[in-house]
Amino acid sequence: MPKALIVDDDLFIRQVLLDLLEGAGFAVVQAGDGDEGLRVALEERPEVILLDLVMPGIDGIETCRKLRACPELKHTPILLMTAREDLEGKVNPFQIGADDYIPKPFDGRELVARVQGSLVKSRAMAALDRKARDYEALLDISSSVSSSLDTVEILRRVAERVSNILFHVRGCSVALIQEDGNDGYVLSSSDDPNLGGLRIFLDHSPEIRKVMETAEPVVLSDQQVVKNSAAGVAGLLSSQFNTVLLLPVELNGRVTGAMVVRAEGRQSGFKADEVELCRMVANTSASALKNAMYYQRLRQESKTLENDKRRVEEELRVKALYEQLFDSASEGLAAINGQGEVVFANQKALNIIGCARKDLRGLDFTALLAENSLHRVLKWLKRVEGDAESSERFDVTICDHRGVERLLSLSLSDRTVGGDLHVVAFRDVTRKRQMEQELSETRRGLEEANLRLEQASIERAEYLNAAAHDLRIPVTIVSGYCSLLEELGTDNLTAEQREYLDAAQQSSDRLVDLINSMLDLSRIEAGKIVMDIEVRDLAGVLQDISRHFHPLAAKHDHRIVVNSPDSCLARFDAENIHRVLVNLVGNAMKYSPAGGQIRLNLQEDEHGVQVSVEDSGGGIPEERISELFEKFSQLDREDSRRGTGLGLYICKKIIDAHQGKIWAESTLGQGSRFCFTLPTPSEYHIPLD
Repeated sequence: MPKALIVDDDLFIRQVLLDLLEGAGFAVVQAGDGDEGLRVALEERPEVILLDLVMPGIDGIETCRKLRACPELKHTPILLMTAREDLEGKVNPFQIGADDYIPKPFDGRELVARVQGSLVKSRAMAALDRKARDYEALLDISSSVSSSLDTVEILRRVAERVSNILFHVRGCSVALIQEDGNDGYVLSSSDDPNLGGLRIFLDHSPEIRKVMETAEPVVLSDQQVVKNSAAGVAGLLSSQFNTVLLLPVELNGRVTGAMVVRAEGRQSGFKADEVELCRMVANTSASALKNAMYYQRLRQESKTLENDKRRVEEELRVKALYEQLFDSASEGLAAINGQGEVVFANQKALNIIGCARKDLRGLDFTALLAENSLHRVLKWLKRVEGDAESSERFDVTICDHRGVERLLSLSLSDRTVGGDLHVVAFRDVTRKRQMEQELSETRRGLEEANLRLEQASIERAEYLNAAAHDLRIPVTIVSGYCSLLEELGTDNLTAEQREYLDAAQQSSDRLVDLINSMLDLSRIEAGKIVMDIEVRDLAGVLQDISRHFHPLAAKHDHRIVVNSPDSCLARFDAENIHRVLVNLVGNAMKYSPAGGQIRLNLQEDEHGVQVSVEDSGGGIPEERISELFEKFSQLDREDSRRGTGLGLYICKKIIDAHQGKIWAESTLGQGSRFCFTLPTPSEYHIPLD
């Protein structure tokens, strides 16, 4: 039913026209002025417009001009309605774009006849215009596709030009079907290059099969598109398009494929004239697409041949390089066929088996093997024949052409080259195995000697420990009696007797110190030293040490100075840290002259707690400082009369067990400074067993 728009400010006139046009089979929409008429015309797209000339606002002349300026209303007939006296001397309706005018008062039958006549004329003009446009598009497409040999570019141009005519078309694809009519492939796609080459099975694409068999177009609506998209029909259909048009592609009178035109938008669907246009486009572009396909196939084959040529040249170059490497390899390499015959061997292999190249033909490699080695090689070959993966290296014994027995390290692999050839790699290891045997025997002898030494060391340590324990009691008794004699008084003794008593006292004290050091050393080296590491106040320990050495310091005219905070917490074993401080302070007193000063310093920083003991002695040479913490280390002969050389070694072992550090600093003539660190409670790490 054609649609008519009435634009008139007179409600009575609009009602009269409404009755006349509806009686003549028109659907009628109305507008009361020019602005409303423009809006309704663009929304409703009527096929004929009846426009009053005289209206408030914009009049009929201006409204007609604005309607004609809209591309969508280019061919819509406009009939002006006015009294004859309104037209005289004012405007020619045909000059402003009107197709006819109807004078008022109008005759109903004449008005309907004029409206119907304008509608017929408009449709005829639109059809002619569309046909001319279609033929022009076909010529343009034919010229465009003939200038390209790229199938994607051809389809892009086809889709672009078709979409200029049918604005809702978004893409198209061409599928070629094989001669047997069962399957084919996508030649190209304008909007999705990934579809090119996609395989199509007609059993899964009944719509394409129908187009191939009937040579007639098939239109798929919204629901059909969604259904086929879910089924994956050749990947050509997608639910994002409202309508899909399948067209036969005919070449030389035979259907060779199908073109898929995809449309989307508010006005989806295809009219009969649009289907016919797309069909002519498909047949027009078929020949160009076929030629482009052949050209691309020829170019691809040419490229493939070129690549094959380069690959063969590269393989020949690599083969020559491998032959050169094969012949210059440091190992003996031989290629052996399925009968065990050596067909090729490099120079190194010829030298090992004592064979000239002229004697290589027909040489049976297994004939060179000793009986035990032959059994092992044959066992390996049997596994290879059973398709079991095997690759290993083992020693074999051969008797070369000179009659000399050799030991070879043989590498066998189940991989074959050149059909049935196995590459065997071997090297002469006769001398190497002899040396390995000698080294093995030597190593066993050294291991046995080491075990004996370890046992002797254990026995020596046990002996020293037992001896130290046995000596400790009598020496302690001698030292105690000497001390007792001094306490009882020496006034009744002669000067010589007092000198002997002092010497006995000093020697017994030195023996006690030596025995205690030996016992400590024995426990440390046996790993039996016990540590009771807890958080304690280190400042209190330094004060105890100061009080402990005060009588001895006063006797030798020494002054002990303690610089420490009132409290300083650290993790340490009280007994062992006390032993370290006693050793360091005792050494400081030994090497400080009368009137000298011994300083005990305690400080804490971000790295932990640091303790230092400073003396005012003569200092230590710089090159000897690194030796101080070694076992039995003594700087000179005088030291041997003062100590055992074990004290600092024991101190280092104790500090190491606390996860701390100990070191010495000294300048000749300016005294020495012995320092050690202990971790704070937050820094100590419990060692893992």
